[in-house]
Amino acid sequence: FVDVAAAKELDGFWMAVLDIEGASWKQDAHSALTHEPIVADFYRDVLTRAAQQGALRCHLLRHEGQAVAYAAGVEIRGVYYLLKNSYRASHK
Repeated sequence: FVDVAAAKELDGFWMAVLDIEGASWKQDAHSALTHEPIVADFYRDVLTRAAQQGALRCHLLRHEGQAVAYAAGVEIRGVYYLLKNSYRASHK
């Protein structure tokens, strides 16, 4: 389990997000971020701004070295807001 809260960690987290999205049930449903570049850009921008403001709160679950699930969110005034999450279909 990896916590991601710093801007310097965002690039690696984002790469894992896109990898997970591409291997999730969302891929077959054509709703994965890999199918929607504009939506992916929106979420990346939101997470970047949150990181710059110290509000980024993301989590990455690894199993045997592979990223298998994520939760991307922000914390504002002590409240956590989950923005996006997914998991690999192989780890359902």
